[in-house]
Amino acid sequence: MLLLVGLACLFPVTLYCLFLAMVHQRRTPTMISGVWDFVGIMLALSGFLLIGTTVFLMSLNPGARSFFLDGGPITDLMRAYARSNRYMFLLWALFFLTLGSSFAFVLWQRRAFTVLYHVTPNELEQLLSNVLFRLRLSATNRGPRWFIGYDQPAMAPAIPEDSEKELLVEFDQVRKAIIDVEGSSTLRYVTMNWRFVTAAMRREIEYELARDLANFAASEGSVASWLMTATTSAFVLMVFMLVTFLILSFR
Repeated sequence: MLLLVGLACLFPVTLYCLFLAMVHQRRTPTMISGVWDFVGIMLALSGFLLIGTTVFLMSLNPGARSFFLDGGPITDLMRAYARSNRYMFLLWALFFLTLGSSFAFVLWQRRAFTVLYHVTPNELEQLLSNVLFRLRLSATNRGPRWFIGYDQPAMAPAIPEDSEKELLVEFDQVRKAIIDVEGSSTLRYVTMNWRFVTAAMRREIEYELARDLANFAASEGSVASWLMTATTSAFVLMVFMLVTFLILSFR
């Protein structure tokens, strides 16, 4: 039974590594939202979080622990779990409540992130500078933090009436942004954390950046090879576990 648990835990991770390997083999970089990036990570860990933790909680029951270690019909597991006290069910509910609330909280925080694969921080810096120049937005960076539109007022349409000067002030305010750009040149992975920006301005910058990324030829790296090696190793391990389970089952 523990072999099947191991298979269930490794399978999502293997698929996730295969997906990342395919992303890093593309000709151009890939840009996705931080929300979907986190969903992918959670799906990769779903086997450990759901099945692995479930088995751990069930193994706190002596009868269930004996089932996982010695095997037996599934009715033995159901019978042992039916005799569990209410504290076991309370622990079960508390775990899934904590897991669900933590997932929702991190998912809400990841809305402020944009993730780019198969590109280095230096390459993204040049691409982002070109985008901001094309949008007529000034930019200065202090380490990983970018201040956009703070050096000078953004280019805006002429305001014909003095009574409409407030519109120009509002226009200048929304044409500002603060972004933290961090990543790894070795892993060819960059995150953009939008600290301060309006939704319209973020869409404008991301749209122009996506256009440039579609025409940007990504340089080759070793990340795809590493991920394919990890995928192959996990797949071989899963086949070994499955064969071992079948041999023990029909012995």
